[in-house]
Amino acid sequence: MKKIRSLWIIGLVAFSSSCVLAADWRVGIARTEITPSKLLWMAGYAARKRPAEGTVHPLWAKALVIEDRCGGRGVIVTADLIGLTREISDAVGTRVHRRTGIERERIVLNSSHTHCSPVVGVVTDVTYGLNKQQQAAVDAYTRKLGKKLVKLIEEACGRMGPAKLTYGEGEATFA
Repeated sequence: MKKIRSLWIIGLVAFSSSCVLAADWRVGIARTEITPSKLLWMAGYAARKRPAEGTVHPLWAKALVIEDRCGGRGVIVTADLIGLTREISDAVGTRVHRRTGIERERIVLNSSHTHCSPVVGVVTDVTYGLNKQQQAAVDAYTRKLGKKLVKLIEEACGRMGPAKLTYGEGEATFA
């Protein structure tokens, strides 16, 4: 547990400049729904023979922007997806940098690894063997997702306000 906690602290320090010990923090948060408008192939189901048959609940992406008193910003995004490819992550990082000035190294794009999400990106050739129409639908969703993630981070940047940063610690003994 101490090793994981240390990694998070190192990550927080990496987000900030020499002002990391400063008491003045600002935080912005935002969320957006990322449920596909069309029924797409489900991620993690290589043996499936057809796309999803419906939705039970919406999928979300959420952003947290943290700023120290020297103006150094870091971003953590979490998304209800099985994962994101490097191409998607780098494209989002490039656009966010152009629009907000936040460097790619200060943007963490995290996925919950849910199998209740659509396939994203170009990994479909090897794993799923989609036809051209199905791949076109995945490609369209992937482009829309990238735009939504950029807009999400911009919205969180626009909602910056004073904050107090704290953390908690726990232990799961049943796993």
